[in-house]
Amino acid sequence: MLRVLGLIDVTLVANLLTMVVIGGYATFVSRLNLDGHPDRPDWLSHIDPGTIKVKLAALLIGISSIHLLKAFVDIANENPKHI
Repeated sequence: MLRVLGLIDVTLVANLLTMVVIGGYATFVSRLNLDGHPDRPDWLSHIDPGTIKVKLAALLIGISSIHLLKAFVDIANENPKHI
């Protein structure tokens, strides 16, 4: 169970990094005049900063919830220490 949650967590973090890279590109590099340039990516025309913000927020919530779920599952596996 913890391995599956870890795999989901790694996938969400990879998606988060991808979103940050795309957001950085769309914010800083796409302001250059690239209309009609052969090196301009196709996906840049249909991604705006508002969409990226919503996706980033959803990914952060997902990653936080996976960490919380992993903590709850791990608590169930711990042996209590009696003093």
